[in-house]
Amino acid sequence: MLKSMMLMLVLCWPLLGNTVSASSDGQSGQGGAIDIPAQVNQQVRSQADKLVKATLSEDYEGVIALTYPPIIAKIGGASMAAKIAYEAVRLLNERGVKIANLTVGEPINYFVSDTKQLVVLNAQLELASEQGKVNTRSFLLAIKEQDQDWLFIDNNALKNTDELKVYFPALPDDFSLPQKSVKFTPANNG
Repeated sequence: MLKSMMLMLVLCWPLLGNTVSASSDGQSGQGGAIDIPAQVNQQVRSQADKLVKATLSEDYEGVIALTYPPIIAKIGGASMAAKIAYEAVRLLNERGVKIANLTVGEPINYFVSDTKQLVVLNAQLELASEQGKVNTRSFLLAIKEQDQDWLFIDNNALKNTDELKVYFPALPDDFSLPQKSVKFTPANNG
């Protein structure tokens, strides 16, 4: 069952979404990142809250509407994305796995180009079943094009930094994606 639960996590995490804040220490971040302005932080936090609510309520259309359009196009469009999301959650539920918690955390990097802004956010997801809990620590990318709202790219939607540079070419060469971790805690059934 643990293997099945882990597989479902890997398959579903990109569709499930991901807490938001910013460094206020006045220092620049990794790889050319700059401090995040308070207004940007508030905008990203607001959009991330919408994403969390849509994810936890299994509002597939809401999650898709908050996803960066090239990612939706990459998986076959909004209709296909909705079908995949529905099936992923159905399979989780069928196996007794529920989303116990979803948190989008503090911004860890902020980048600006002539036409886009990018914020890298910490994220945590907890799935629970009778067998135990799976906790993931990962990241979510918030991207904003001129005159658009902040939209998101889940970390599992990208193979590597080079793929992110397709969507945000101004990313510094020394930028690397944050590390992800997955931890399983067995239930205390005894």
